[in-house]
Amino acid sequence: MRAPLRRRVACVALLAVLLAGCEDPTLRKASPPPYLLVEKGPYQSLYGPDGKIERLVYDRNGDRIADAVILYGPDGKVQLAEIDTDLDKVIDRWEYFESGVLVRVGSTRSTRGAPDSWDVVAPDGALTRREYDDDGDGKVDRSEPLR
Repeated sequence: MRAPLRRRVACVALLAVLLAGCEDPTLRKASPPPYLLVEKGPYQSLYGPDGKIERLVYDRNGDRIADAVILYGPDGKVQLAEIDTDLDKVIDRWEYFESGVLVRVGSTRSTRGAPDSWDVVAPDGALTRREYDDDGDGKVDRSEPLR
C-alpha cells in the first residue's frame, strides 16, 4: 500500500472510532421513570413507572416472608391474591378477581401449594358452587351447587 492511501485508511478508521463514541443528544431516548417501592410496617407496595400500584405484600407475623401477595392489573384493580392463612410458608388460599370483583376462591386440602377446591362467587357475593380437583391434575373433577 502506498503511504498516502495508508494514511487515508488510518484517518477513516480513526474517524470511525471517534464517531462511534459520540452520541447525538437529540436521538437519545429518555429512560422510563423508575418503579417506586414503599414500605410501611408489615406492608410493602410496588408502584410501576406509570404511578399505578402493581403489587402489595403483607407480612403478618414479621418473619420477613410474605403472608399475602396481591397483584393488580393495568387498570389498578385487584386481579389475584395469594395468601398463607396458617403462616406455614405455603400459599393455601387464592382469590381470583375480574375487574376488581371477587369471582373465585381457591383453597387446598393438602400441603402441595396449589388449589384443589374452589368456591365460585356470584356478583352479589353469594357462593354459587364448590368445585373439586380430586386427582390433583389441576382440573375440576366434580362440582356441587351451594344455592
